[in-house]
Amino acid sequence: MKRKLCITALVIVFYCLQTTFCKTIAIASVSPNIMILIPICFGYFKGKDEGIFAGCVTGLMYDIFYTSVFGFSILAFTYVGYIAGLFQKEFDQKRMIIPMIITAMASFCYDFLIYIGGFLLFNKLDVIFYVVRIIIPGMMYTLAAMAVLFRPMYFLSGIFEKKDRRKVTEYVSGN
Repeated sequence: MKRKLCITALVIVFYCLQTTFCKTIAIASVSPNIMILIPICFGYFKGKDEGIFAGCVTGLMYDIFYTSVFGFSILAFTYVGYIAGLFQKEFDQKRMIIPMIITAMASFCYDFLIYIGGFLLFNKLDVIFYVVRIIIPGMMYTLAAMAVLFRPMYFLSGIFEKKDRRKVTEYVSGN
C-alpha cells in the first residue's frame, strides 16, 4: 500500500515538473515527456504488475489534465509499463541500455499515435513534417531526461526494495 501511495506521489511530482520545468526548457515548443519514464522505470525495476499500476496512474493523470480523449494515455502508459516489466529479470538493472531503448520506442510510438488521433484523422497529412519536427526531437529530449533521471529512479527503487525486504523479514521471524 505504501508503495502505491509513493508511486502516486511520484506521479504528482513528475506531473508538476512536466507542466512547469519541462515547459520552460522547451526548444521550438518541444519538451520532454517525463511522465512516460515512470511506468518504464517501475516496470523495469519491479516487474509487470508495478509497471502496469504506474502506467495506469500516470496515464490517468495525463488524461485528466492533458488530453481530450479520456483513456488513450491510460492504455498506452499501461502497455509501456507492461512491456518494460517483461525485461525485469532478463537484464542487469543498473545498466541503462534497455530502459533507453524502451524509452525511445515508447516515446516514438506514443507521439505517433497522438499524430494519428489528433492530426491524421483531421486530414492533416504532412506526416514527414510531424515526425521530423516534433516526434524525433521529443524522443531525443525524453531520452536525455531518462539519462538524467535513471539513477534517482533506481535509488528510489532501492529504497522501496529495502523496506519490502524488512517487512518480509519481520513477517517470517514473527516480530
